[in-house]
Amino acid sequence: PSPFGNFFNDDFFSNFGTSFDSNAINFCGFTINFGENGFSTHFKKSIQKDIKLGLHISLHEAYCGCKKNINYQRKIYTATNDGRIRASNKNESLLVDIPSKIRKLSTLKLEHMGNKDPNGNTGDLYLIIDYPIEENNHLVQNDGSIICLLNVPIINILREDVIKHTILGDKESVEIKLDASKKNGELYIVKGKGFNNSNFIARVFYDIPIITDKEDRDIMIGVIEKYGK
Repeated sequence: PSPFGNFFNDDFFSNFGTSFDSNAINFCGFTINFGENGFSTHFKKSIQKDIKLGLHISLHEAYCGCKKNINYQRKIYTATNDGRIRASNKNESLLVDIPSKIRKLSTLKLEHMGNKDPNGNTGDLYLIIDYPIEENNHLVQNDGSIICLLNVPIINILREDVIKHTILGDKESVEIKLDASKKNGELYIVKGKGFNNSNFIARVFYDIPIITDKEDRDIMIGVIEKYGK
């Protein structure tokens, strides 16, 4: 029988959302067990098996793909002979493959790399990938398209050259056919070269050379007057 006799009753405990029997009561998440030597308590809590971690990478790494070393701690829960749950920390190190052109705030799931419960069930590790939207004159829009500002010599424009531009590193490049009829600062669009299979958009500016020779300046003035400002 309980050492507290009839002091506690069902009405008393119902006011606090507790349960009571002759051997134990549960009060606000604590279990109080009555035995021959008095009583003992332990806190009952749910075990979170899955782990979520944020991983910040560069825009270049997000576009080209990369391998990242992840160091983290996971918990190993075990049950003691008296029914208690104990947790110990385990350090882990993983080499994770980040695919190229991954979406911002995408989640990578690594199975069975989370916390382990007393029954031997292991949760998963979830990596939430984040990166800046601007880097090295490249800006990523909401739809995944990439805008880049390019400066080219005016002679390339006049010759309508094909220029090669490497996007955010050395993995992927685009070829842009310049058009002498386009104005300074106009857009060139290359399809399918952005994130999410969207476009790469280059805003191309051409540099005006410094002309010190008067005869050459007169020639340039004549050309500009012929074609307008």
